Amino acid sequence: MYELQLGPFVLSAARFSAGVGLATFVALAELWGRRRPRLASWAWQSAWILLLSARLGFVLEHGGTYLQEPLSVLYLWQGGFSPLWGLAAAALYTLRVRERAAPLVAAAGLAAWGLSAALTAPSATETTLPPLTLTNLAGEPVALGAFAGKPLVLNLWATWCPPCRRELPLFAETAERFPEVTFALVSQGESGAQVAGFVAEQGLSLPNVLLDPGAELGRQWRAAGLPNTFFFAADGTLVYRHVGELSRARLEALVRQLGEAPEARP
Repeated sequence: MYELQLGPFVLSAARFSAGVGLATFVALAELWGRRRPRLASWAWQSAWILLLSARLGFVLEHGGTYLQEPLSVLYLWQGGFSPLWGLAAAALYTLRVRERAAPLVAAAGLAAWGLSAALTAPSATETTLPPLTLTNLAGEPVALGAFAGKPLVLNLWATWCPPCRRELPLFAETAERFPEVTFALVSQGESGAQVAGFVAEQGLSLPNVLLDPGAELGRQWRAAGLPNTFFFAADGTLVYRHVGELSRARLEALVRQLGEAPEARP
């Protein structure tokens, strides 16, 4: 499982697990803090320090990219957190406070995080490129297996989806900058005329635009929302999946990670 739908909202499993860990951490501190008020105060402050430091750490790691688009530092919905920075900052703050019950509460939060991540781990069918054949804008069949042998970024999108529309120019630009990685943009539930008209109207030069009018790929991968982006190593193994809109820094970081993944074996 890579995502969960909570009413109209779609959360990645990773964000859900992190939320479970933080909620457990703060809730336990609040319960225990009825007798130790200082504990609850420490927990809330530690949670904020963790989140802000994790974000700051990621921004510093990709400072050059964020200098191009400074306001994107505030676009938290696009993701971009470095957990190690956050955990390190929260741990240093905890050492300063010296609350005796803090290690137990922190351990419970980390355990809840880990357990939730284990329970929402993807199945084997969700970690490989499926043997599916789609069509391109020219009406020609394209087997997804044809992309094997090179790292692949595969994006599920639709013309009616505002975050998808914002991402498309970024994908086009990134594909030009990283020619060693293949990009495929798979339209979900739309006809070739709809997609071709949109691409022409927007003046986009997009790599490997594919059509999936029955949204079969989205069903196979249980994609509850759009956009959904998959990052495959050259051997067809899924390295990472991002639910929702991507920032430039996050996309570039994940593309570079693909270059470090194992190459396809003969």
